[in-house]
Amino acid sequence: MKKMLLTGASGFLGRNFLECLDKSKYEVFAVGRSCPQYLDKEHYFKYNLKDFEGALQYIRKICPNILVLFAWDVSTQSYWESFENCLWADICIRMAQVFLDNGGQQILFAGTSASYDYGKGFLREQPDYEHPSSLYGISKLYTSQALQKLAKMHDAVYCEARLFAIYGKYEKMARLVPLTAWRLSHNEKIVNECGELLRDYIYIEDAVRAIHLLIETKASGVYNISTGKPVSIGQIIKRIAKELDRRELIEFHNNDKAKEYPLIVGDNAKLRGLGFVCAYSLESGIAQALEWMKKEGKL
Repeated sequence: MKKMLLTGASGFLGRNFLECLDKSKYEVFAVGRSCPQYLDKEHYFKYNLKDFEGALQYIRKICPNILVLFAWDVSTQSYWESFENCLWADICIRMAQVFLDNGGQQILFAGTSASYDYGKGFLREQPDYEHPSSLYGISKLYTSQALQKLAKMHDAVYCEARLFAIYGKYEKMARLVPLTAWRLSHNEKIVNECGELLRDYIYIEDAVRAIHLLIETKASGVYNISTGKPVSIGQIIKRIAKELDRRELIEFHNNDKAKEYPLIVGDNAKLRGLGFVCAYSLESGIAQALEWMKKEGKL
C-alpha cells in the first residue's frame, strides 16, 4: 500500500478528496491545523505548515510515496493580491524538496485557472495561454513550474490539477452557489449584474474523481479540471431559484464593466483522453449541493 501525505485535508477540496479516496489503495497521512474527518490521530500531524522544521520532521518519519498539495490561504477575498501567496509558494516548494530528498515519487499540486490569461477565453494547457494577472495566479504558476523542475531533477512524477470553478458540499457560504441559495431561501431579492458572463463550473465530486484519476494513472504535466462547457452565471442563479421555487426573487441588470472576461472555460480534452467523463450536469450538481445544504441546516 502506498503512503500519501496530504496538505489542506480539512479544506473544501481536501475533505471531498478524502471522502472519495479508495482507502484500500493508500495509507493517508495529513498535516495541518485541524484533524480532518476519516483520519485517526495516528495519521494526522498537527502543525503550522509555515514551520519548515516540522515538515522536515514528519516527512522523514512517514517517508511517503505521494505528496498531494492542496493547502493554500484563500480565506479572505483579498487573497487575490495578498503577499501570503508568495509565502505559500515557498511552503509548497520546500515541502516538495524535502519529500523528494526522502525518496518521494509522485507530486500532485492543486493549481488554478487564474494561471491563465483570462482574455483568451477558451483555455488550453499550453504556455501561450499562461499569463496570470493576479498575484495569486502568478504564485500558483511559479509554484507549479518550480515543482515540475524539482520532480524532473529527482526522476519523479509531477502533475498539476488546474482547477476551474468548483462547487458543492463543504463550500464556503460566501461563494456563488451557497450564498445565492441561502439568500433565496430567506426570501431575499437578488439583483445580478453578471448574468451573461460564461464560466466553467464543475461539481466537486467530479473534480476530485478527476484528481484521483491523475494520481492513479501517474499523469504528468498540467491538466484542466473542468467540464469544457460554458455556463452563464444567470443560468446558475436561475437553476438555484427553480430548485428552491423562488424564481420571482431574481432580477438581472446588464453591466458592461462586468464583461471584462465574458468567457472563461477550460479545455478538458487532455483529461478526457485519460477516460474521464463528468458524472454531474449543472442541474444534478446544483440539486446535490442544495440537498447537502438542507441536510446541514444551511437552508
